[in-house]
Amino acid sequence: MPCIIVRDFDACSNQNGVIHLSGSLEAFIRQCSVRQLVNGGARQDNMLDLVFTNDLTLVNEALIGENISISYHSNIHFELMVGPPLSLPHRYRDFRGSDWVRANAMLSGIDWDTYFFKCLDNEPMCARFIELLNVIVDGCIQLAKVKSTTPSLPKYLQRLAAK
Repeated sequence: MPCIIVRDFDACSNQNGVIHLSGSLEAFIRQCSVRQLVNGGARQDNMLDLVFTNDLTLVNEALIGENISISYHSNIHFELMVGPPLSLPHRYRDFRGSDWVRANAMLSGIDWDTYFFKCLDNEPMCARFIELLNVIVDGCIQLAKVKSTTPSLPKYLQRLAAK
């Protein structure tokens, strides 16, 4: 699963161009297969605020900005290369448009003694019955989209918006 970690680690120092990490942070980086994206020091040569990711396509680049006035930490600027999640239309079960004849035929065609033969207790019987009901609901009761409850624009505004 792709991830981005932005955090104040206070764990690194940059001495003579060589980055020194604490043992636990180094183990974390190795175990999670993440790469560190900030290369500049925030305070003198110390690298305090870091950005890690396990997918380099998620972040364009990470840069150290100015120090925050009330702290020794710096701003970190980075661009996410992903859009917002697509929202799927809300759906509900349309019981009015259901195929009740088919659902009834499915239920009445079952030999209940045979169906529950292997069930030794009420709990397995209930679980098996719920599984059956879910199959019937999925097969006989349609999903419908929730209609928008917000009023639509007047016709003249719809024409303007279409241009």
